[in-house]
Amino acid sequence: MAQLAWAQGGSAPTTPQELNRYAYAQNAPLRFTDPTGHCVGVAAGADTLLCAIGGAAAAATAPAWLVPVAIGVGIIALGAGMAYVASAAVAQQADAAPAADEDPAVKSPPKGGTYVLKDPETGSIERTGRTGDLKRRERQHARNPQMKDLDFDVDARTDDYAQQRGREQILHDKYAPPRNKIRPIRLNHPKRDYYLREGDKVQGKY
Repeated sequence: MAQLAWAQGGSAPTTPQELNRYAYAQNAPLRFTDPTGHCVGVAAGADTLLCAIGGAAAAATAPAWLVPVAIGVGIIALGAGMAYVASAAVAQQADAAPAADEDPAVKSPPKGGTYVLKDPETGSIERTGRTGDLKRRERQHARNPQMKDLDFDVDARTDDYAQQRGREQILHDKYAPPRNKIRPIRLNHPKRDYYLREGDKVQGKY
């Protein structure tokens, strides 16, 4: 929910609903929030809240998405403060913006990739595989009576389908896991060489 109300100082109630302490955000809590209780009204048909900002110091600390409302050649005055208005669209953009200490260029790690299932006593690799969601696949193997005795370990993280397929085949060729039911890529597959080249681009653990 976007925060559309911000106020400091404020003014006396001007509508009957403002006297009702249970009438939050002009009785429209799905559209507006009013954390301070100082918003004075709703601009008709504009999806906006009008908020009192008490004095120059308060105005200086107001969020950037609150802007003064001009009517004619003047600005609405509320007691000693000014009238500010926040539109729903602008406030939602402000809420969605990254924090100052967050780097938008930093991406979350891939969810998918390749993995191995190892015998916890001997360390031998019993099965290899690929998936679009490593955490979900680990839970699935933990519930599988035939696999829950094996340790799940991530080999490489990548969401690229071709890299997953190639890397899975590389693991299969290297370890010949006895519990693999089928060969990941059949020998006559038309894209076999392409998948293997893509798989070579991935730095795996095994």
